[in-house]
Amino acid sequence: YSQQWQEEAAKRGLLNLRTSPAALADWASDKNCSLYEKYGIFTREEAHSRHEVTQETYANKIKVEALASVDLAETVLLPAAYQHQRRIAESIDGMREVLGKGHGDGQVEELRSLCQRIDETRVAIGQVRHALVNVASRDLESYELADAFCREVIPAMNGLRDCVDVLETCVDDDLWPLPKYREMLFIH
Repeated sequence: YSQQWQEEAAKRGLLNLRTSPAALADWASDKNCSLYEKYGIFTREEAHSRHEVTQETYANKIKVEALASVDLAETVLLPAAYQHQRRIAESIDGMREVLGKGHGDGQVEELRSLCQRIDETRVAIGQVRHALVNVASRDLESYELADAFCREVIPAMNGLRDCVDVLETCVDDDLWPLPKYREMLFIH
């Protein structure tokens, strides 16, 4: 939400829980547990038990998504980028064989840019892996675990997503193994 709305929500006394773990934590608050008990929905123990399971489920889902994003990037998307990289390099070699070494500077720059994007993607994959190991190495309660996945793993996944989104715009359509955004937007 915009800063203006956040300020308005605060004026109105509305909750502004910006992450899933924060919203889930409120589920088993004393106020809510009292309400559950008053209307015979859950006992306090049942509410806290469900809350803990929900937090663990959230953390596990983020873990699975992170592992899947790393796997997809490494085994599907980077190979397509490498194939595109090879095409450009072979094109440069072929052109220079015919025209001489002084030609193709634009293609060389395109190749450098693609190499940089691939390197950035490899680094982003490492950051997701590092975040996963970092969170897994700590002995955390369910809320702390969910919060750690939210604050450490999701930003790393978003960084990987940003890198892959850029690669998508660089790699030839016939090599990219997934539908591209523009294809999804305009296919009827």
